[in-house]
Amino acid sequence: MSTITQYTIKKGNHYSGIHCHFHWKQTNMTRIINFDKSCLYTLSGTDKMEINKLFGLSYGLAHNNSARFGWRTNASHPGKIEILAYCYVNGGLNEPSVSLGFVDVGTSYVCTIETSPSSFSTAVAGPGSCYTLTLTDISNKIIGSTKVFNVGSLPKWGYWLYPYFGGVPAAPQDVAITLTIT
Repeated sequence: MSTITQYTIKKGNHYSGIHCHFHWKQTNMTRIINFDKSCLYTLSGTDKMEINKLFGLSYGLAHNNSARFGWRTNASHPGKIEILAYCYVNGGLNEPSVSLGFVDVGTSYVCTIETSPSSFSTAVAGPGSCYTLTLTDISNKIIGSTKVFNVGSLPKWGYWLYPYFGGVPAAPQDVAITLTIT
């Protein structure tokens, strides 16, 4: 059974609402994503490169350890949304965020986060501990994928991360994103 939810970030806001879903040792998360045309926007200066957050998993606190998909518009690809891997590792943002590709508005895509189970060992996890973020079309053809290595030993608890607009700028208009839990 699928759960389809449309998240709206109102003009002038960052958050899509108040959401709380805790997890214990969750190693993967898959969502079908679909951006409404309201997600196409124009910002100027350095704000135009800010990465909005789509969804993800935290391990402990989000700005310590988390794996998320980010998104933004990009003037070099008008009418499309850029999808990026946006991860925190051991308290630092894993930069640069890796572009996984560009998607069309109004079309569904699949985003998957996988965390290696070795990342939950009580000893310091080895170099194989990683996040893997993959973007595919609905027929499962890979558009982009990346691995973020050496995530270390992660807390076993965390929470789901929901749509958020920014960095610094707030939503310039109401923005609607549909996420489907499969």
